[in-house]
Amino acid sequence: MNPQKQSSLELKEIYNHSLPLPFEKIKNLLTSVLVLCLLGGSVFVGYGSRATSANPNSTTTSAAKPAEKCRFTMVPDSLKVEWTAYKTTQRVGVTGSFTQVDVTRLSQTKSGKPKRTNVQAPGAQELAAESIGNLLKDLKVNVDGLTVNTGNPDRDKTLSEFFFAKMTGTTSASRTFSGQVTRVADDQKSLNLSLSVNGVKKDLPMDIEMLDDELTATGTIQITEFSGQAALKSLSEKCHDLHKGSDGVSKTWPDVMIKIKGKLNRTCTPLP
Repeated sequence: MNPQKQSSLELKEIYNHSLPLPFEKIKNLLTSVLVLCLLGGSVFVGYGSRATSANPNSTTTSAAKPAEKCRFTMVPDSLKVEWTAYKTTQRVGVTGSFTQVDVTRLSQTKSGKPKRTNVQAPGAQELAAESIGNLLKDLKVNVDGLTVNTGNPDRDKTLSEFFFAKMTGTTSASRTFSGQVTRVADDQKSLNLSLSVNGVKKDLPMDIEMLDDELTATGTIQITEFSGQAALKSLSEKCHDLHKGSDGVSKTWPDVMIKIKGKLNRTCTPLP
């Protein structure tokens, strides 16, 4: 039987009795009253909590961000390629860049034929798009390895003669590294670069970081995966003593971190 109904019946029984009730009967009745109170309290508590959650006068609201349309443009002559190589068993980093960097964008002629346009040449058409992904799409970067710059002329000469000049082939084209953006992730936090080094082409995944107005794409290559064993050995032998650490062991690491950097301007206007 429902506890509430049972308690009501027992209360009615007290009212109808004129004689004192037995002790056992009184105990059972008090127990029923206690149960009734507890059930009633839980009902009121539950009702109060439901009323609070459904309060139509609540002032808590989430501010909606106004919709806007943005346009990204690359600052002319701002794109550069940096690298970090490592020496000694403690992996001491050596950082440098290249003074000659050509950036081209795939476009079409009036007849619809594809062509590449140098976007960093003087007087070049402004490189612009409505998203970072579209801005980077089909962008191609070419660097001449012999224009390496570490801020140390002696080191630059050593790298040119004992590393880049030892790449497969003797033409300048064989020492030109090129990378073309083939895909940018939907969240615009990573991209894929089709990288050609030393006559070998491989895909290089790169992470994208946007800090203030500078975009940086970072990835790591293994020189040995681009047929660079001979060039790496040549540099290691030339710099044997310079690449010794505190343990006296000479080490030239095969991995090189690549960074492609460029400055962007962002202009946004609210949508009507």
